Amino acid sequence: MNRQEGFTEEDLIAKIGGRFRLSVLLQKRLQEMNRGSQPMVQVRSKTPLETVYAEIAEDKLTFEPLEYDDKDEEVGLDDLTSAEA
Repeated sequence: MNRQEGFTEEDLIAKIGGRFRLSVLLQKRLQEMNRGSQPMVQVRSKTPLETVYAEIAEDKLTFEPLEYDDKDEEVGLDDLTSAEA
């Protein structure tokens, strides 16, 4: 990304709250678009990735982390069921 589009990758990282969050958001949105979801912004982009960057820059797409409630139980390895069982 360059300043010509009005934002840089570092701008998006700061906006979302970190590289990992940006990566997760990009992956999930690209999957949606690959399944037929329409872009939320009008851009002259050459790739779906550039479209998703623009959606984030224009606040059409945000990262909302799940909230953890003290009432929620943690799941341990002992709680998982094996497919063989």
